[in-house]
Amino acid sequence: MLSTRISKTKTALASLVAALALGQAGANATVLTFDGSFWTEDRVVPDSYGSNVIGNTSSFIYGPECDITPDVVVDYVGTMRWKSTGYGDLQNFIYADHPSNATQRFLTVVLANTAPGDTVGLHSFDVAAELGETLRIDWIRVYRDGQLAYNNIEPLIPGDAANPSRLSIMFNPPIVGTVVQIELNLTRLLLKSERIGIDNIKFSQTSIPTPGAALLFAAGLGVFAARRRR
Repeated sequence: MLSTRISKTKTALASLVAALALGQAGANATVLTFDGSFWTEDRVVPDSYGSNVIGNTSSFIYGPECDITPDVVVDYVGTMRWKSTGYGDLQNFIYADHPSNATQRFLTVVLANTAPGDTVGLHSFDVAAELGETLRIDWIRVYRDGQLAYNNIEPLIPGDAANPSRLSIMFNPPIVGTVVQIELNLTRLLLKSERIGIDNIKFSQTSIPTPGAALLFAAGLGVFAARRRR
């Protein structure tokens, strides 16, 4: 029994060393649910929502999965506004508000980790169309440090009033980079571009351990093994 417990402990320590070496240890998650007392219909979304999150407040709530992402900042490119209902089965979400003469129409959210050497990981998000019409958009793309990491061409965004639903985009493993950008190209919709909403943007922060930290755990594993051989 003792030898079994020792073997399991050694395996766990080895796994932790590997995780540290890969920079996957210490990930925390935040979900942009757009909940809280701050919001009113069609209110402009501030970049402070979702940036440097250290927990829920009465004004800004990040859902039951909320964990801290203190080094990640969020940029809602252009003008984003809040709605409570009416797009698929989403509850509390945002949409992009464009000038009527805009020739290009995008819904873009940028996540960036400001801590040197650390990263942000995008896990998932939901999109839906205003109830009454399912809409096809130009694309849904995700960029990692400027490089295309996900490309969904001409997806249909559900807006069926008889059967409200959503299109859920999920990444396992998450898309990880210093800067991760979500981009929906809505140009083909023209004035209907405001009929696309996004919600439940889930992201995490990963701290890359210093080489010294990984070596410390490796040294601990070596000492443990040496003691076992005595």
